[in-house]
Amino acid sequence: MRRCLFLIMPLLLGTLLNADEATRPFTIVAETLSPYEYLNDAGQPAGINVEVIDKIFTKLDIPYEIRFYPWSRAWLMTTKGAADAVLSISHQKEREPYIYFTDEQRSFWKTGEIPPDFLWLTEYVFFINRRLADSIRFDSYEQLEEQNTRIALINQYSYDNALLDADFPKTIKNTPLEAIHALLEGEADLTPLDRTAGWALLKDHQLDDRITWLPKPALMKPYLVGFSRHSDYPDIEDIMQQFHKELREMRKSGAIEDITARYLDAIRPPRPDRKLLFVAEDWRPFEYEEDGKMRGINVQTVSRIMTSLRIPYEIRSYPWPRAWMMAEQGHADAVLSVSYHPDREDTLYYTNGQRQAAQQDTLPNDYLWISRYSFFVKNNHPDFSSDYDTIIERGLRVGLNQGYSYAKTFPAEAFTSRRYFETEAGFMGRLTDEIDLYPMDLTVGAYTLKSMGLEQSIKPLPDVLFSKAYLAPFVRTSDYPGLESIMYEFYHQLRQLRASDALPK
Repeated sequence: MRRCLFLIMPLLLGTLLNADEATRPFTIVAETLSPYEYLNDAGQPAGINVEVIDKIFTKLDIPYEIRFYPWSRAWLMTTKGAADAVLSISHQKEREPYIYFTDEQRSFWKTGEIPPDFLWLTEYVFFINRRLADSIRFDSYEQLEEQNTRIALINQYSYDNALLDADFPKTIKNTPLEAIHALLEGEADLTPLDRTAGWALLKDHQLDDRITWLPKPALMKPYLVGFSRHSDYPDIEDIMQQFHKELREMRKSGAIEDITARYLDAIRPPRPDRKLLFVAEDWRPFEYEEDGKMRGINVQTVSRIMTSLRIPYEIRSYPWPRAWMMAEQGHADAVLSVSYHPDREDTLYYTNGQRQAAQQDTLPNDYLWISRYSFFVKNNHPDFSSDYDTIIERGLRVGLNQGYSYAKTFPAEAFTSRRYFETEAGFMGRLTDEIDLYPMDLTVGAYTLKSMGLEQSIKPLPDVLFSKAYLAPFVRTSDYPGLESIMYEFYHQLRQLRASDALPK
């Protein structure tokens, strides 16, 4: 990663404004950060974000130039109005007097929701000397404190408060490359860098055989295009709004994914040759087999993510008990539409966010879809209630699916129940009066009943019993190489798609 001062001449000519107003190009400053923004061997701007800027400013018909500086100078120019915008900046409260931030960008640190107008989503992981990779694992900052782990940080980079406040030895380096050399020389044990930028750095300096990374992310935040409040460029707030609109459209259409994949192909670590196997139960409309092919909303989502990651894969459908058995035995690599349950921790990888959300009855930011359960009854039984105590007192029979985890508030063990291996069997049990009530996700239930031709015979009660996040957990017992790291890459893509309103519906 080269730190240098360059002036890049205007790449485009054109005008959004009247000729007498547009007296100069729109000036954008940046620090070299491969593969996002850097100078190629010909001394020209290149990178993922450079292509995005070019496409949007071309469409807006605004002449522009990109200048590369060390971060401290780029930021100073932005604060003084000598630059109109700066690339790859995160929201910090102390930056608000100098940068226009949208409400969504400001709220990220409180809500954790990625703003729709992000430029790219950074996910920091800890890089480590390969010789130490088997001896150090990152689970929490508390664990690193206990082990007195030495961390190399980059001067003027912004991190999260939890990392900065953690009580482990810290050393400050001026550049990411200096931090990497601190690992090689034994001066530090770990350094947090964006995963993708770290890959590019190692590749560029031929260090990928000596340095690797730990799978679990340390922090995640959106990087933005920061438009300067002190710029005198005419109508800069209008330009910002138009830019953000075009940026959202590019993300939703997949154009940015295509650009990103091209750059990442050259720096990604080698992928295994064999296909990564997802297993799932038939749950229309999310995942199901039809005419020998897997279809559904989640099937489309997985396709988009795995194509972007350049990982070959397949999805197979089985009855849930068999799908779960394959995961337990390591014969599957990931499972679709599984909720968090502590009893599954030995078999599945869960993220901290998924674990904490389940404990707090909130939604994690890496969920696959949200389920809402209700009781289904026959149309000629309108007097049934969703009240659990009433159901238990009356001795009503409740159909449950074998191996399902419901909600903590759902008293499955207290009901008089009958177990079913498939959703269709549960609805047939309700139709033939084996059971009185059958709890099922509303969307899955509606689609299943329609496919069975029973939508006029069975209906849901109006009360929603509970909601829960369904995930795409990867399998601990799998022998697929680097699977935990791939899982975090998968969820990273999922977050970006959701923030971009680009998920299939």
